[in-house]
Formats: sequence, C-alpha cells, structure tokens
Amino acid sequence: MSDCLCLDCKKDANSLSDSVKLRAKKRRTELTELIRKNPGIQFRDLMRLTNLKNGVLSHHLRRLENAESVKVERLPRQTRFY
Repeated sequence: MSDCLCLDCKKDANSLSDSVKLRAKKRRTELTELIRKNPGIQFRDLMRLTNLKNGVLSHHLRRLENAESVKVERLPRQTRFY
C-alpha cells in the first residue's frame, strides 16, 4: 500500500491522521496560490518553486484539476496551469 496523502486513494479516509489531511490541504492551497499569482506557469517551474517531486506534484495537481480548482492546458512537451 502506498503512502498517498489523498483521501480518494486506496486508504480508508478514517485511517488518515488529521496532520496528514492538513498537510495535503496545505500543499494544495500553496499550489493554488502559486498558480493564481503566476497564470500559465509550467510544471517544471512549479516543481522548482515547491521542491516537490514529480509524482507528488502530479498527484496534487491532478486532484486540483479534478476539483476544478485549476485549469490545465496541455500542449506537446508543455503543460501550463491557470
């Protein structure tokens, strides 16, 4: 089983501690603010600014996209967030 912080993954939401839930919420809030301040920011720039690994950042951005908190523009070899 993975150490995913997401409430939608295989883990039962009740088994996640409040600190884990808070940390995931904080990361997503930070990402949303960065994107709001820098519309059109690229994935690599977000990775550099947040110091998050590729998979962790992808996970949180996918959750934000599914929640319609951010808009994603996918072009060949380039992904931008609004």
